[in-house]
Amino acid sequence: MRIAFIATLFIALIALSHAETLDIAKIRGVSKKTPANTLIENMRKSNFGNTLVNMLTLKLKTSDGALETLLALIEDLSDNIHDQQNEDDDEYQTSNANLQGLIDGLQADIAEAEENISDFEAQTAENQNALNQASVALAAATQEQDSLTAYRQTLVDIRTTDKDAYDNRVEGQQALIGGIAKTVTLFENQQSNQELNQEAVAQILDLLRSIQTSYENSISEDGIAEADAEATYATNVAAIDGRLTVLADTISELNGAIAQLQSVLEQLANRLASEEQRLDTSSQLLAQYQEQQQELTATYNSNKAVRLDQLKLSQLVEQKLNDEPNEVIDVLDDA
Repeated sequence: MRIAFIATLFIALIALSHAETLDIAKIRGVSKKTPANTLIENMRKSNFGNTLVNMLTLKLKTSDGALETLLALIEDLSDNIHDQQNEDDDEYQTSNANLQGLIDGLQADIAEAEENISDFEAQTAENQNALNQASVALAAATQEQDSLTAYRQTLVDIRTTDKDAYDNRVEGQQALIGGIAKTVTLFENQQSNQELNQEAVAQILDLLRSIQTSYENSISEDGIAEADAEATYATNVAAIDGRLTVLADTISELNGAIAQLQSVLEQLANRLASEEQRLDTSSQLLAQYQEQQQELTATYNSNKAVRLDQLKLSQLVEQKLNDEPNEVIDVLDDA
């Protein structure tokens, strides 16, 4: 608020001084070519012009030859011009110093904002790179998880199919063994039957018992194979489950890291936008204050030049009044 008030005050002072300078410049530009009435009308638009008109009016009123009175008025006017210039010098030094202080502060603020922006951009690039890497790692871990999950389901399906096939084989073989056992019993009961060829009966029994033993051995071997297959399946599934657990933890960690990185990037974006706004605002204010300083200096120099012309004019009139009072009075009457 204080800076805004000071800036507004500076603008008002500069605008007032600038307007005064324009008035004086206008008078200087038309004094030799413009009719007296127009010149006097324009002169009354400034403090000096109005004072000079009053002096001329006084001169006209004192045309009875009171030269000392006119010289005193010119001397007073010259003193007034010197006083105004001294005041203007002090005001310019103060205003220019204040503006320079604001400009220095804004330049420091701009430098800090630019440094922060550079730092935030570097942090953004670093965190964005980390986010990209985490996203790639997450995609790879997720793909591996999906592939392993599908592979595990395939193993489960194959194991289920093989187990069902094994159970069906065992059930069928056991049924055959049971049938063969009944047949063996039947032929064993006929071993005392003399009407049958006992040698043939014995051969049939040997064959049946051999078939029965073969089926029993097959069941035993199939059982061993089934146990080995089940053990292999359990080992493979356990390994897959272990890997899936690791992948689940990795995916969880990556998701957490990604969320954190996204939060950091959002904060950096907000801070970067804030610093860019700060830089833009400070740059605009700096340009305004630099322009005000230039206008202040230009107005000061212009006013100083105008007052120098005023003093020269006053000195010329004073000299002419001392050297050739009658001619000067005629010129002033014509002006």
